[in-house]
Amino acid sequence: MIIHERLPDPFAEERENARRVHAFEAGWLAHQYSVSLAKKIRLPRFDVILKELNGRLVHKDELMSKEGAVPGEYRTKSVFMPAAPFFPPHPERLSSLMPRFIRKVDGEVEKITPKKVTAVEVDKVLECMSFTYYWICRIHPFREGNGRTAREATDMLCLRFNLPSIFVGPIDQGEYLKALRQVDKTANIDELTADLKPFTLFLARKLTRSFPKELSQQKELQYKKVMELISKLDFKIKFGEDDHTRFDEKFEQ
Repeated sequence: MIIHERLPDPFAEERENARRVHAFEAGWLAHQYSVSLAKKIRLPRFDVILKELNGRLVHKDELMSKEGAVPGEYRTKSVFMPAAPFFPPHPERLSSLMPRFIRKVDGEVEKITPKKVTAVEVDKVLECMSFTYYWICRIHPFREGNGRTAREATDMLCLRFNLPSIFVGPIDQGEYLKALRQVDKTANIDELTADLKPFTLFLARKLTRSFPKELSQQKELQYKKVMELISKLDFKIKFGEDDHTRFDEKFEQ
């Protein structure tokens, strides 16, 4: 019997270095686009934003083995996500799902005053972020880079509404997946409805660690509102309270 040994790949390190350089450059290009959007009086439609972000974040080399896949374009093939695990909707459904998703996000963003997010509006921003992030991940409109696109879209909303950026890193992976799976239990993709409280709570907790130590008056109001929202969400998830009576009594103590 002939045993074939796997020879070391002489170009592995070179390819890995190239991948890291591209990831850095792609992230920078996407962030610059997010910064430019934050300064606009009126945002483009959200599908335009998502396609531009994905086109910047995903290199064409990532899609070489994926037939018909193009950076910044919706996927045309079915995919399976083993880490979750779940099957995103068939690509034929994207033509009906994505316009409804985009209209919902555009409508929610329009309700929030750019650059003037008060303590009351912080929870609206987080709810909008949660809806946006979760459904990008679960609809999975692009062949690659959906998580990256969702994170950058969330960062764009943070910039747009003058909040610190939310960073979700490898250390958060377990908490992140747990929050997604909790929402999955109530999600109806046909109606784009779900109990998003667990994922909103996750994002709110990540947001608190981004506030600077020295807080301006506005940032202090925002921080207090985020902390209050965290307490409310945590209370509702644990006790299933739909009204605020018991929470308000607890919070005022």
